[in-house]
Amino acid sequence: MGHSAEEARRLRLQAELYAPHTEHLFRLAGISPGMTVVDVGCGPGDVTGLLARMVGPSGFVTGIDMDPAMLQV
Repeated sequence: MGHSAEEARRLRLQAELYAPHTEHLFRLAGISPGMTVVDVGCGPGDVTGLLARMVGPSGFVTGIDMDPAMLQV
């Protein structure tokens, strides 16, 4: 799919569309306040942000991506 600005926009739209379903799956997986979570292949970070909201201020989330341009987004 590439690593362009257009791809970053596509990923953000996709994340917005699927956010309620993603959050539901994370809750089923046991993600909860206070946890430490790693998002490998985080892209522009939309799921990383969702995870951060779920773990709250007492938790910690690290996003990792091989494309520095995605991390800039």
